[in-house]
Amino acid sequence: MDGRTVTLRQMTPAEYRSATEEREARTVRELSELMPRELARERTRQGTARFRGERAECAECGARGCEELFQGLLALDHSRAEPWGPLHGVSVSCFLLQHPGRLPADGGAAARGLLGAYLDGGQPAVERLIGRARAANSHRVKGGAVPGGAAQGPAVRPGREAPRGGFAVTIEQVAQGGTFPAAGFPERVRAWAAATLDVWGPHSG
Repeated sequence: MDGRTVTLRQMTPAEYRSATEEREARTVRELSELMPRELARERTRQGTARFRGERAECAECGARGCEELFQGLLALDHSRAEPWGPLHGVSVSCFLLQHPGRLPADGGAAARGLLGAYLDGGQPAVERLIGRARAANSHRVKGGAVPGGAAQGPAVRPGREAPRGGFAVTIEQVAQGGTFPAAGFPERVRAWAAATLDVWGPHSG
C-alpha cells in the first residue's frame, strides 16, 4: 500500500440510469441466446424491477441481491479470463435452473444436461457437449437451448413442477461478498451445480 486514499462517490441519477440500461442490454443479449428476444427483454425488465424494489430474499433461489450478482458474474464471464470465462455455460445454467421463471422453452432440459455433463466429466465433457450442440444447431433454427447445451431428457418429471428454493448453494455463496474471487471459484461453481441438481433431481443421460 502506498498510503493513497481512494474516495468513492455515489452515482448521479443519470449515471445510474445509464449503468442500468447497459446492464439490461447485456442481459437481453445473453438471454436472447436461450429464448425469443421479446421474452428476453421482458424477463430482464422483471429482474430489474425486483432488484430496484429491495434486496429481499429471492423467492426463487433464496439468495439476496441475486440479480445484481448475476450481472457482475456475466461481466467477469465476458472478459474470457480464467477462471470465470471457461465456466460461463455452467454458471448460466445454474442461475437459470435456480430461477425457473426465466427458463427457456425446453423447461431447463438443456441446462440440466450441461450441469450433469460437468459434474460427471468436468470441463472436457462440457466442451464435447458444446461441440455436439453447435453441430446440431447449424442444421436447424435456434431454439431454447443453453449456450453450449443440449437437451437430455425432460426438465421436470411428469406431475412435478419446477422447484423453487431449497438450494444449499446459490449465487450468493459463489460470489463471496459480491466479488467472485478467483481463488476457489471452480470449486464453488461445482458446489453450485451439485446443489442445483440435488433439488431438481438426477439428470437424464
